[in-house]
Amino acid sequence: MRSIIFLLLASLGTLATAQNDEAHVDKLTSEFTQKLSERNIEQYAVSKRHCSGTIEMFQINGKVCSS
Repeated sequence: MRSIIFLLLASLGTLATAQNDEAHVDKLTSEFTQKLSERNIEQYAVSKRHCSGTIEMFQINGKVCSS
C-alpha cells in the first residue's frame, strides 16, 4: 500500500513540474549544458520536442468530458 501511494505522489509531482512553456525549457536546457561545459564534458546529445496541446470539452450522454 505504501509503494502505491509513493508511486502516485511521485507521478503527480512529475506531472506538476513537467508543464512548462517552451522558453522555460530552453532556459533549463542552456543552464544544464553550461554546467556540463564547466565540468569539461563536451560530448552530449540534446533532443528538443515541444507540443502546445489543446483541451477539448464535449458532452456524451449528458455528461461533460474533456480530453
